[in-house]
Amino acid sequence: MKLTTRRELEIEKLIFRGDGLGHDGGKAVLVPLAAPGDVIAWEPLREKRRYIRGRLLEVVHPSSERVSPPCPLFGRCGGCQWQHLRYDAQLRWKRAIVQEILLRVPGVSEEKVRDIVPSPLAFHYRARVRLTMGREGLGFHQAESHRVVPTRECPLLDERLNRILKALGEAIQRSLLSRVVQELLLEAGDNGIPRTVFRLYPSPRREQARLQAAWDKLVPLAGTTPFSLWMEPSGAAPKLLAGEDQVALSPAGGEEVKLHVPPGGFFQANLEQNRRITALVIWALEAEGMITPGVRALDLYCGMGNFSIPLALSGVDVTGVDSSAPSLDAARQNAVVNGTPNTRFVHADAASYLREIISGANPPPDVLLLDPPRTGAREVMESLAVSGKHPTVIVYVSCDPMTLARDLKVLAKGAMYEILSVTPLDMFPQTFHVETVTVLRKRQGKRG
Repeated sequence: MKLTTRRELEIEKLIFRGDGLGHDGGKAVLVPLAAPGDVIAWEPLREKRRYIRGRLLEVVHPSSERVSPPCPLFGRCGGCQWQHLRYDAQLRWKRAIVQEILLRVPGVSEEKVRDIVPSPLAFHYRARVRLTMGREGLGFHQAESHRVVPTRECPLLDERLNRILKALGEAIQRSLLSRVVQELLLEAGDNGIPRTVFRLYPSPRREQARLQAAWDKLVPLAGTTPFSLWMEPSGAAPKLLAGEDQVALSPAGGEEVKLHVPPGGFFQANLEQNRRITALVIWALEAEGMITPGVRALDLYCGMGNFSIPLALSGVDVTGVDSSAPSLDAARQNAVVNGTPNTRFVHADAASYLREIISGANPPPDVLLLDPPRTGAREVMESLAVSGKHPTVIVYVSCDPMTLARDLKVLAKGAMYEILSVTPLDMFPQTFHVETVTVLRKRQGKRG
């Protein structure tokens, strides 16, 4: 197909990673920032064997799903892909994308993909964010680029973090710190004041006195904005410079569970949706008869105990496993604070620990709960697929439907488990990202 500079195209649907899809001359065309139902003018950027990557030039006839994005940086900043879509359309397309991807997995049917759980907030929901220091200041990477788009305010951020970003962005840009700051983490919990963590490049010894003077100038901002001020030198642990570290989560709502989060530690950025996903996990296990004393659960990629502690408070004996030592230190502290002696936490690789458990003399856990990173848990699933020992129920929390589908296919080969349900949750409105909770139960009559 000969590529011309300008063509017209009708967008048929949205696909994973957020692009609009249409067809030109029988070939798929992928165009960012397009909406289903749009008729657009576009130009080809590069052609692959199966598709053409295009750039939006003009919306000739706008879709009824299209709205004006509220952020002036939308389209340049790579943080959002779908601000130009009505929120109800975003939800509908996220569920459709999850369903389309997972229908390729044996045992998944349309009715097993449940309605998506919307976010209570479509904007100002992010309580955790990482910004990069570029030549022009702190900001987010441009889409498909290493270039940084500077920003002083983001409509996705919790307003507490926006106040900090405004205060710090100007102060850093005018100081020596702009030369040594690599990233800035902004973190806010359900309780306590927010936290800032500056991740630094190595700096020469001769600059230390001047850098210290620059840090000292930020201390008053920490008191008035307010926030706790942390510095994380290259290759070293974070160091508290000012304020009290008070970031804590309430994953079960109210004050009955309070989890401390270490500086830079992972937690779900949408605090309200984190409560819903925690409740969904507990409800799923309760429906399968797994919330009773004596049930043994293995929580892989447990972090600081976001699922482990609420699960233990329901009476289940929980073993949490994670490869991050700081996260496990926080998990053990959280177990003490919340009074859960029925928890233990192990510093190990998740797949390696599972192989050790299911190859030993002890019976397998009753429940396997896993919340892996975006890369998924393929090794975990491969270990289960060849094992003679199997947990009764598996709950797989995923932030990437593609790696989830890949992992479920591995487990489906042995027909050992039935996939009961897949529930999508909108953890990140205005983006293509979607979280899912998949519940599997061991088939009757299968050994292990």
